[in-house]
Parts: sequence; C-alpha cells; structure tokens
Amino acid sequence: MADNIVAIPTAAALAHGEHVDYMCASAGDSLLDLKANEVVPPYCNAVFNTEAVLDNPLVPLNKSQYPRRAMGGRALLHPSAGGSVANVLRNSAGRLPERMLESVLAVDKRDQLYVNMEAIPSLACRLDGFQDQLVTLISGTAHVRPTLPDGTTMPEAVTAGEAAGFTADTLGMVCIHCDPLPYGDGIDPEAVFIPVTHGQVKFNKFNVIDKFGRGVEVVARDSLMPTISSVYQPSYHMVNGKETPNVVVSTGDKCEYFQIPPSINQPARLFNAYLKPGDIGQSTWRPCSEWEDPVCGYIMYNSVDLSLQVFTSAGHFRAEILTSEGDAAAKVAQLNQPPISQDSFAPPLTDNADQWKINILDDFIQNLKTKRYALRIIEILGDASSCMAPPAESYSSVMNAAFGRPFALAIARWSIELNHEEPKPQTSLQNLAGKSYSKLSDYDLPLHLGLKEYSDDGLAAYIPLREDAPRQPDFGKIFTFWPSGVAETDLNEDFACNPIHPSNLPTLKARHVDLFENGRVLEVDDMIKGRQEQILPFCLLVYVFHPVKAQTGVLPPSSLALPDWAVQQALRKIRLCYRAGPFLFREDPLESLKAAGAENPPAPPTAGARVHVPVVPYGKWSWLQPYIIDGNTKYWSQDVDKAEAKGDVPEVRNYPFTMADGIMMSTESLLHEA
Repeated sequence: MADNIVAIPTAAALAHGEHVDYMCASAGDSLLDLKANEVVPPYCNAVFNTEAVLDNPLVPLNKSQYPRRAMGGRALLHPSAGGSVANVLRNSAGRLPERMLESVLAVDKRDQLYVNMEAIPSLACRLDGFQDQLVTLISGTAHVRPTLPDGTTMPEAVTAGEAAGFTADTLGMVCIHCDPLPYGDGIDPEAVFIPVTHGQVKFNKFNVIDKFGRGVEVVARDSLMPTISSVYQPSYHMVNGKETPNVVVSTGDKCEYFQIPPSINQPARLFNAYLKPGDIGQSTWRPCSEWEDPVCGYIMYNSVDLSLQVFTSAGHFRAEILTSEGDAAAKVAQLNQPPISQDSFAPPLTDNADQWKINILDDFIQNLKTKRYALRIIEILGDASSCMAPPAESYSSVMNAAFGRPFALAIARWSIELNHEEPKPQTSLQNLAGKSYSKLSDYDLPLHLGLKEYSDDGLAAYIPLREDAPRQPDFGKIFTFWPSGVAETDLNEDFACNPIHPSNLPTLKARHVDLFENGRVLEVDDMIKGRQEQILPFCLLVYVFHPVKAQTGVLPPSSLALPDWAVQQALRKIRLCYRAGPFLFREDPLESLKAAGAENPPAPPTAGARVHVPVVPYGKWSWLQPYIIDGNTKYWSQDVDKAEAKGDVPEVRNYPFTMADGIMMSTESLLHEA
C-alpha cells in the first residue's frame, strides 16, 4: 500500500470525488414495464418485508431511466474498534448468571477472549450522515460552531458571515444552535431533492488521509464487497437454480451493492383507528374513542352444516344463514329469521346512536343471500381460522370445537401523517433553475393489510367503501388471502373475490395539516376535520382475538386490535345454536299441549323436567322445540340432560316414543368466567 501514497492535493480530490456510485428510484415506481398479472419490481419484496424470492432481474444501469447520483464525504477513523467489541462482550456477559457463564466459557478463557478482541488490528468509522446523503437530506455529523466555548465569536466566522448578512452579534446568538455540516461536498450538480427514495449503493473509491496530509488509496478500481445486515441486504433471485444477489450490475456470487430501504425524508407515522360516523357538518368518519364500541356485528360459522350466525355488536342474535344444494352446480344461500321464544332470542332494543351498525350488518346479511356469496364467506372464514394461532385461553373450547372462531365486522382507517410541512429543495446550484421535482404529496404509497405468513394476524378479508355512499361498504368487492383460486366474476356478476396482491393494493398519500391557512390560524375543529378527511377507510372482517397488521414499506408496521372490553362484553351474551334432529324421544317435548288444539301454547315445564337428547356430552344446552300458535312458528325452551353412556339401556320405556326436531342452543358463555 506504500506505493499508493499520493500527494495531499490528489488525496483531497479523491476524498471529495465520486466515492459512491448508486442507483435510486422512487418508492412505488417500477423498474420494469409490467404486463397484466405480472409481479411488482423485483426488490419490492423488501417493501413488504416478505420472504418471497422474485426471479426478475433488475434493469442494468446503462438501460435505466432512473437517476444515478455520486457523492463523497469525510469521517474520522477510530483505532479502538476491537476495544469497543470487547466492551460489548463484557457488558453482555455481565448480565448473565455466573453459573451459566461457567458452563459455557471459563473465566480465564473469557479474559483471553477480551484480550484477543482488543488486539484486533481494525479501524472504525461512523457514517452518521451517510443515510441522510442517500435520502438527499444532505446533513452531516459535526457542528462547526461560530463561537468559542466561552461564547466569544471567532473572527473567521464573522468574516465568512458578512456575505450572508451575519454580524458578530447574530453569530453570538447562534452559538451551538446550528445544524450539522453536510457529510461531504455536493459533487453531483444533477442531484436533486427526492422526498421518497430507495435504491442500491456501492463504494467506488475509498481513501485514508492522515493528519500529515498523506493519503492511501484503499479502494480504487477494485470492487469492495461489504459485509452488511439483513436490513441493507439486496434481495435474491434464482439463476440456473442458484440464489444470486439481485443487483443492478451482477458480479456472480459476490455482491458489492447494498440496498437502501424505502424511506420518507422526514418524520412520519402510519396512523390507524377504528371508526364511527362523524357528526352532521363534520367529516364522514371519525376515530372511535377508548370507551366506544366499533364493532358492527359478529359472525360465527358452523363448518358441519355450512351455516352462518350473525349477531349484533351487543351479542343479540340477528340472523341465520343456511346453505343448501339448490342444484348440482350451485349452492343457494337462504335467510332464516331467528326463532323468537320466551325471550330466548328476543329482538333487542336498537339504540339510535348505533343504527349505523345495524344498517351495515343488515346490508351484509342481504348480500349473504346472494348465490355463492355465503359459501365464499364460509370458505374465507374457514381458511383464515386454519392459518391463525389458537384462540385465547378464555374462549370456550367446546364452542371452538363445535362452531369455530368468532369474527367481527368493523370499519377502520389508515393514513400517513407527517409531523411538519414537506421539505423543499434548498440548493443554490444555477443549473437546477427551472427543473421540477416530485412532491411527497404526489406519491402513492401502497398499503398492505394483513400478513398471511403470521399466525397472529387477524385479518380474514377487507372490503372497500362505496363511492356513492361513503358510509356503506361495497360488499360486492372482497379482498382476501384466500380467494379459492377462482375468479368469482366468471360465476356470478354480483360480487368479486379478489386476492390481496401487490398489483391491487390500495394506496395512501402522506399529508400534513397546516396550522396556518390563508394567513390565519386554523380552529381546533377545522384542524380535526382536515386530519380526518385524509383517512382511507375499509370494512374489515377480522378475528376478534388478533390484531390487524398493516405496512407500507416506508414506515414501521402498525397493529390495530379491537377493544378487549367490547369483545368480552359481546361474547358473554352470545348464545350459539344449531338445528338438530329428528330425534326419537322417550317423552313428548310438548306433552302439555292439548290434543284438541295444537295451536295452544304449552304449559310451563315442571321443576326438573328435562329433555333426553342422545348427543352433546359436553357443555350446557337447551332444546328449543317448535310449535304453532296463531299460524306462526314458536319455540319452547327446555333444559337438556347429558347424553347417556354408550350401551346404557333405560329400564323404563314410556311408549309410544316421540320423533321431533328442533334447535340445540348453548346456555353457557363463549368466555370462561374469571
């Protein structure tokens, strides 16, 4: 390396030259012209944090329409890298019990390990300003203060600040309150501000300059193969059956590039909340507070007879959806009104404030009457349940085995909120005059709802809202991870079941509510309204015990869970039932009916009177026996005895036996009492 020592002017030029050569592209843009049903850009799997391996190669640099930027900078080298590693090891070992450490590594060997670490001949360098350079913020690592520690203004700073109108008094007020200097010079005059960036980077030149002005050219034309973490690691694609780094310029198995994760150039957050309709004159939707129940209704499905039971948000029975073989080709959904019997399924009193929930729930029930719609919902709920983690321990194991898991229907929102107004380019380069740049508000950032690969994600499906009626979901458009592989529009034009795929993801726009509008400060109500108008609402079909996860690729993922108190309150009221029979009873369930008038109501059952049903050995159940009164079918409730042991023959037989069918209703809560 002594042969590569150069003079200080050359070394300085190298230090400020084209150190880094990389390609950048805006998040959400495609490097390839995609055709119908094609995948998104090859390294967009990093956007959604999935493990999928996409095989399309990246476009070479010389064929790409996206910009290349070069930049350079300086940073201090520290010769204590080994000591830092040794200190980390000491701190980590100090947190563990001594007995555990002795079983792995003795004290003398540990001390020798620390000594060996400190003796590693290595240098360390912090690149704090490097990320800001990559995302075009052009900030740095160190402050150059115009004053001395005692507050005295430096003459050099006064002389340099005269051209900008700064005086000694002004610089004295600045003191230490100044931004860091840029990481390096703006060596690329074509570099412009890009509010959302990602791309691939490689080191092109790397030089070391000592305090005497001597420079060593460490990396020049030869490539530097960095060791990087999974955050910055490029994705892989298959080449001849072998995983190869998917980079702009391939070098075989080796990889000289690292990948910049998509990033917004200012603090932002992915905000989510469950919604309820806003007040008159306000926004269409507003976030629910902690004491408000966002659930519109609950859906339970029975995989045995392919039926659905729909309950209100308060846990009252609303409707039962049965599927039957209409013909050999299709299954037709039939709606059965809930049986009304001695307040067993008494219609609830509807609160006017919750009427919007009933409207959405009834609209969903009407769609379930559409041919194949109910069957598809049952398939979605069944497939989703099979991929999800077990329910909470408080959930009844009997009900879980008999009916499956409870799902909720609710309205939720997502939005990207900025903490301040959008940054603007502040370059003074003359050749950028007249050039346009993309604003952050112009970007459409994809929103990925749900994670099929994670068993603790609760999303079964999401449904967009109607454009003509923004308070009603468009139940004819279902997006789910389990579309059954069949385009539903080929079978029925009334609804479409679409797979959740990167090609059809909804998009968000980053927004900031400006506190000042037309020179005046906004009122609080106007600020709240402006914030709520930026939301993207959906109707969710979600498992009640797991949150819904969402991610954009440019911000950390977010989770949205239903309030526990609302779910527990409803599940304690829900009573599930299923149609059973016909059974051969030893006694007449309606023996008190008068033979002369079948339309007369039965007398109340005597104390201890029970129906012996030869099924259901677990749980607590009631038998709802139908009878007719005034031409309408009513149901009479009686307790059910446990099933008799196999092979047990009753000694007393009361002939004749009675054959009847009815409804088995659970009388215990879906949640175990604490």
